[in-house]
Amino acid sequence: MTSSRRLAPLLILSAAAVALAGVAQAAGGPDPVALVRKATDAFNRGDMKAASASYADDVAITDEFAPYQWHGPGTLQTYLNDFGNWSKTSGQTDQKVTISSVLRSDVSGDAAYVVMREVYTYKDHGRRMVELGDQAYTLHNGADGWKITGAAWAGSKPHRATAAKPATSAATPATAPAAKH
Repeated sequence: MTSSRRLAPLLILSAAAVALAGVAQAAGGPDPVALVRKATDAFNRGDMKAASASYADDVAITDEFAPYQWHGPGTLQTYLNDFGNWSKTSGQTDQKVTISSVLRSDVSGDAAYVVMREVYTYKDHGRRMVELGDQAYTLHNGADGWKITGAAWAGSKPHRATAAKPATSAATPATAPAAKH
């Protein structure tokens, strides 16, 4: 048997595996990274109903304000209420999350682990603030497609955003890109 004849069955099997993976992905909805981006975009628009659709009802959330951890049925709504109250009490407005990059995206069957480098920007009593961090997500692909089952924020200490100065050379802007959660 020539080498091309020996490779033909492998190529056919490989093509079939790729096609089946595409069908499986289509059946499970958007890939995990796309789902996280979709939820982040909804958060940035203030559309909590759309953002909530990306999360499992019993999601586990870790964030930088007390009580720092939320879990159990109805978690997301409790977290969003606490986040709103904390934002109001601490003088935060105009929150925005910008995903800078995907640091990791692993899928194993119906489970996924995604880590995003994010920038969280907001106003603190009118002052522009920025916080760099990473957000780790766990996801499960069930009957309703991919859902976020866990989210944990690990950010740097927030600092005041500086205004970008007019560039006279190829200098890097003084302001970091935007986002969080």
